[in-house]
Amino acid sequence: MAQNWEYKFLKGERKLLTETNQVGRAEIINKIYGKELTWSEDGKPLNNSTDIVVLSNSWGLLGWELVTILPRSLAESAKTSGTSGTTTEELWVFKRPKK
Repeated sequence: MAQNWEYKFLKGERKLLTETNQVGRAEIINKIYGKELTWSEDGKPLNNSTDIVVLSNSWGLLGWELVTILPRSLAESAKTSGTSGTTTEELWVFKRPKK
């Protein structure tokens, strides 16, 4: 009989801001990364003071196993700001046997 799994997702989003400066005739785009990630669990926002290490360890005690962390570049602004390929999101995938 095949094992059935249930999954949990933790997502961290980083704001990507750009600043444009005119230097002579050249336009310079500075990439500015927000330092803090905004976290959500299964699509529900988490409190900004949530300690992700403590949260992950508590899930481990409940049988959740971290499967992977996927860095993603999803900012719409990246398409037009010259910052494509910049990691703006982390998707953490957890799984455990379905009960």
